[in-house]
Amino acid sequence: MAVGARPRAVLQQVLLEAIVLSIVAGPAGVIAGIVKLTRDSCDVDRRTVVSNSDGACSVGIFFGWYPAFRASRLEPIEAIRSF
Repeated sequence: MAVGARPRAVLQQVLLEAIVLSIVAGPAGVIAGIVKLTRDSCDVDRRTVVSNSDGACSVGIFFGWYPAFRASRLEPIEAIRSF
């Protein structure tokens, strides 16, 4: 914002980053869990895998959106000061 970005652009940029990280990291964590469970001879239910992936993505997107929303509302001088 200090260099002239509009609040909407700041929100879109940070939110896009949160979405990409959530989409990559959520399923990666689920896959790591499945690998661990299959080594221990446990059954893995597909519904559990899907719900855990959805939950991880949802949490990541929300906790990416909230700081992005707050950052997009900052005054430029406040953004520089807190950096």
